[in-house]
Amino acid sequence: NALSLVETEEQDFRGLTFRGFMARQAGESDPAKAEEAVCRKLGIGRHTAVYERFEWLGLFEDRPLPFARGSARDVISHLFGEKLVYGEGEKDLVILKDEVVAYYPGTGRRLRHTSTLVDFGIPNGDTSIARTTGLPPAIGARLILEGKVRAAGVLAPVLPEIFEPCLEALEAEGISLVEKTESL
Repeated sequence: NALSLVETEEQDFRGLTFRGFMARQAGESDPAKAEEAVCRKLGIGRHTAVYERFEWLGLFEDRPLPFARGSARDVISHLFGEKLVYGEGEKDLVILKDEVVAYYPGTGRRLRHTSTLVDFGIPNGDTSIARTTGLPPAIGARLILEGKVRAAGVLAPVLPEIFEPCLEALEAEGISLVEKTESL
């Protein structure tokens, strides 16, 4: 992007404020001109959605950066970590729906196979996105270490020896799929 806000190259941030960081990212040496420089660099005005989100995130604040060295991505991640937190009792939601329509030429039959997962995060605990993306590979690793998966190589979870115990373990964690088949 034009401001290189997701770059991972390490920089020296000593003495910089968030405003000074943004000025530097926009090619401006004077932190007081950060807003103007960012708008010019991006070709936007101060009353645009992008600018207002930068402002909301805190990128034009005069408080010092919390670390002496890091990347632009570290700065953005830090601000997201401050702003994007769940309130007391809040939780996230993951909905996954797979649908496959199969045609069987021998019989002329058409079937719709649907698999649906609905999972809520745990208030003041693990998020659903963490559970649904972290548990499956962890379960897979455990199955390999326990010798329950004998296949080798990079595998998609389409073999019963992989997906059946994974689905059972996920169900034990409160994550389950509802599967349905209907004739068309």
